[in-house]
Amino acid sequence: MRKLSSENFVYKMSAENPPVMTVKPRKTILIQTQDGFGGAIKRDDDPFPTIDMERVNQTTGPIFIEGAEPGDTLVVDIKNIVLPKQGVTTIIPSFGALKEQFSREWKKVRAIRAGRVIFPGGIRLPVHPVIGTIGVAPAQGTVGNLYPGPHGGNLDVKDITKGARVYLPVFVPGALFSLGDGKAVMGDGETNGVGIEVSMKATVRFDLIKDKPIRRPRLENATHKITIASAANLEDASKTALNDMIDLLVEETVLTKEEAYAMLGAIADIKIANVVDPEVTVRVAVPKYVFAQGRKKKVRN
Repeated sequence: MRKLSSENFVYKMSAENPPVMTVKPRKTILIQTQDGFGGAIKRDDDPFPTIDMERVNQTTGPIFIEGAEPGDTLVVDIKNIVLPKQGVTTIIPSFGALKEQFSREWKKVRAIRAGRVIFPGGIRLPVHPVIGTIGVAPAQGTVGNLYPGPHGGNLDVKDITKGARVYLPVFVPGALFSLGDGKAVMGDGETNGVGIEVSMKATVRFDLIKDKPIRRPRLENATHKITIASAANLEDASKTALNDMIDLLVEETVLTKEEAYAMLGAIADIKIANVVDPEVTVRVAVPKYVFAQGRKKKVRN
């Protein structure tokens, strides 16, 4: 299996970033990453790093996917995530949902043992590895890795973990994919701006859906299909993610738009993925049995 070292990284997603690896569809590679602080905090007594918000969440890449063209959809299967033996959590001054109340620097390096993060007070948190930042080059310009958007980026969706299949729109030739910003565990909303930040080794498999564009990232796992949207406020992000799910239901099932909307009221699971980034991210999940039971029948000639 080919490996891509964490020495190959970017702080921004852009068509101007030269690719560091070329991969064919249906190939699997191992991607190594640094944590969101670039490995600057290894011990509790390390100096608090200078946080430049334009140089955080470094992602390994970009990777050029052979045959990927604008209008395609890139499929990324997350086969495995391997964690290190420790992670770090911090309070960054002037950052987080309660930044007015917590303005002092604070950090703790925590051990990861037997699938648990050893937290202060003897509390042991079960690990749930998350890829916080994952995406492709945007259609235009450059987007820093602190930001989410239609290209993906800093989504911080807990469902982006082992076993997930991520769908990303392709905006530029080769897609220019990268990922990073690993978490050993993270709460919905990432309230203080970080989870248990870690380096990681992510095994991923790429594929392409030709000539089938999507507007924003989508996701599925063993049990749910998920739409994801980011916006300046919670209301707009929620509406966009809900409308994307309605469109998906109408596209893949026999439901009308009105029936799909009513279905969301009965069964949809809506969560705030990130409440602290420059844009809020919301995900809407619907069980896959809904799609299976309501699947459109193929018309035979």
